[in-house]
Amino acid sequence: MGLYMGGVSSWTSQVKEDVYDSLRDYLEGNDKYKLPEGVKTWRRDGMAGFTFTKYEIPEGVEVIPSAAFYRCPNLEEITVPSSVVSIEDSWLDKCPNITTIYVNKPEGSFNTQYWAEDTEKELSIIWLG
Repeated sequence: MGLYMGGVSSWTSQVKEDVYDSLRDYLEGNDKYKLPEGVKTWRRDGMAGFTFTKYEIPEGVEVIPSAAFYRCPNLEEITVPSSVVSIEDSWLDKCPNITTIYVNKPEGSFNTQYWAEDTEKELSIIWLG
């Protein structure tokens, strides 16, 4: 009966928060972490607030939406796999310390003008394809 007093909806919200908090706690201790294979579309704000310094987006991801790495204050380097076919503007929004983006595609594959507008450092985009 206790489960229904708060409603199933509030219980599921709490479970989602607990899982998210556990994942955040795990990732906080790792500079480089790969999500499970098979993720095709990154979630908006999917990595928001994490404090790692380097990140490698897993091969298989095809779409990176805006604000995917919103407010990652310590993020300095990120690697984009060759499987990505679409990257929205401001996907590194509020990441002031980003300095290097490695892109496993030929140069010019994406318009990079609005990728990291809030960076406080000089940004290098290194094309590896």
